[in-house]
Amino acid sequence: MKEFAYIVPSLGRCGSQLMTVALHNNIWGFKNHEKGFLKMTRPFIREYPTVFNAGCVYKTHLYPTDYPKKCKVVFTFGDPLSIILSVYDKSVNDPRWGSAHFANFDANFNDFNDLLKKDVLNLENMFDCFYKEQTCDIICLRYETLWENVDIISNFLGWSFELPEKRERKADLLKKSLSQKQIDDFNNGYRSLIEKINSAEDAKIWRIR
Repeated sequence: MKEFAYIVPSLGRCGSQLMTVALHNNIWGFKNHEKGFLKMTRPFIREYPTVFNAGCVYKTHLYPTDYPKKCKVVFTFGDPLSIILSVYDKSVNDPRWGSAHFANFDANFNDFNDLLKKDVLNLENMFDCFYKEQTCDIICLRYETLWENVDIISNFLGWSFELPEKRERKADLLKKSLSQKQIDDFNNGYRSLIEKINSAEDAKIWRIR
């Protein structure tokens, strides 16, 4: 398992941190590692390294690049409404996080007030860029069905993979507070992305030839 480098991009707020930590724990052992070790072997990257180190798990919101064949990409996506509500809630409670999150997606935080009405984070473009063949093996995973697809993930990775216990998402509770108008505005503004994600496979693999 340490012969590959692992890259975990995502649409954000849909399991990328969980997947990054789970991959790292499976590779390096389920224990509390020192921060220095985590910084080297489980970094969040805002630009791709010149060399992808074997055994490292790179979390990122960068678009695809020409990955070396000794990389495996694990891309997570999920229900767009859950993603956006999670971004909205966390940004309201921590504007510094919100500004940084928008910057990670090369988006303008000044557009925050339109978040529930249109795709200001360009998530559809991110999804389009990853949900297809890459220059290395890639698996695209729906967050809501990760736990049902552990065997498929293990097959993709080439070793037995474990996930932590599934927990209830705060975004699922936030949905209950939305008005019908807010739901309609969201569905209209994100219609194309919603259709693409609804049509996507829960666990889709492309392998290099």
